[in-house]
Amino acid sequence: MRAAVLALAEHVDDDQEAFRAKSLLIRQVPSLRARSADRTGEWQRVLAEGVAQRLGTDAERDLRAQVIAASTVAAPRRPCRCGCRPAARPPSTTSWPRRST
Repeated sequence: MRAAVLALAEHVDDDQEAFRAKSLLIRQVPSLRARSADRTGEWQRVLAEGVAQRLGTDAERDLRAQVIAASTVAAPRRPCRCGCRPAARPPSTTSWPRRST
């Protein structure tokens, strides 16, 4: 999944103006917005199946797979809407502060 999200970020970085123009058009034209929503749903379903397979569960029954897929599909949307560049790499979890137990 990380590779898929990073590939999308690279695509956005390649031609930000064209990406913004396409995004604006999709938001403004109802039929394009509907098609985009359908494709997003398809990606989410495929990702959920892959996550469920790795977890050894069923994508339809395991909410974890669905939540991971939904958040993965949704994550790139916010940076694109606000105009900031997506990070080239996700932050390392080893640099996060540790909770005291």
